[in-house]
Amino acid sequence: MRAPTPWLAAALWAALLPAAIAAKPYTEELAPEGNRGLFLRPRQDTPAEQLAHAEALLQEGRERAADRQFRALVRTWPSTPEAGAAQFQHAAYLQRRGKLEKAFESYQFLVENYPGRFPYETVLERQFEIALEIKDHRRGAFLGLPGFTSPERALPMLEDIVRNGPRWERAPEAHFLMGSIREQNKEYDLAVVSYLETLLRYPRSPYAMEAAFARARCLVTLADRNPYDKDRTEEAWYALSVFLTSYPESEYAEEARAMYAKITERRAERAYQIAEYYDKTADNPEAALTAYRTFVNSHPSSKWTESAQQRITTLQEIVEARGAK
Repeated sequence: MRAPTPWLAAALWAALLPAAIAAKPYTEELAPEGNRGLFLRPRQDTPAEQLAHAEALLQEGRERAADRQFRALVRTWPSTPEAGAAQFQHAAYLQRRGKLEKAFESYQFLVENYPGRFPYETVLERQFEIALEIKDHRRGAFLGLPGFTSPERALPMLEDIVRNGPRWERAPEAHFLMGSIREQNKEYDLAVVSYLETLLRYPRSPYAMEAAFARARCLVTLADRNPYDKDRTEEAWYALSVFLTSYPESEYAEEARAMYAKITERRAERAYQIAEYYDKTADNPEAALTAYRTFVNSHPSSKWTESAQQRITTLQEIVEARGAK
């Protein structure tokens, strides 16, 4: 038989192409499997039968084979109720294997695509367990050296957890940990924001007090790093004032009072320096008198108070003498 001419072969291919495309196996949408998912094929004809088959493999202890069949179900019938159960089993398998980040992603895929089709509390708890393990995991251990942690790797996980379950009982803890990680990484401005959000979102939780103190502590650190920044000092002083008023008997009260005393002294020194400037540099007795009086009223027991009172007496005489002329 003679081979078809080139133009005839092209015509035959053009005619057969639509049929070839139509014959491609139908898949509703891809689960997060990457290229490996292309080789997954279900062994059964319906989602219910496929789920039962995969669960039977799991009961027999054939975890790897079961996982392939769970993934095949999700890939082939992603919109069915059985797909949620299969995706849950796949995520659990990854977690058991220690593939924590992939397990978290698989649980997250479950949350985002199968609402109401999985054990909600269980998934949140498992995601939180993974985030904690990632936060505390030590990397680079070698020859007895302890290695190092990278807690920031848990941040996006904790953000997802809070987003997934804003009213979950452990959501305040997850949100607080976001601030703690940022503080640990010396990202104090970001930590302040996280702690404040914890306070505002969960004011009645046990972590509200923890967040209030941690926020004040971070603000004191920022004030110490910027001793000439008046706004930083004022913000730290106010945060400590609110904390001590709200939680006077807390376990952190003594430490908070020590920080408050330090910040108060810094505020007093700055206020005294302003009065001294009007008094000695600007040679403005009226402005200096007002500044010294304001200082004494605000800081009646500081180490500069006695000196300020003496200057008030002297300046008052000067101002009165000027007014008498």
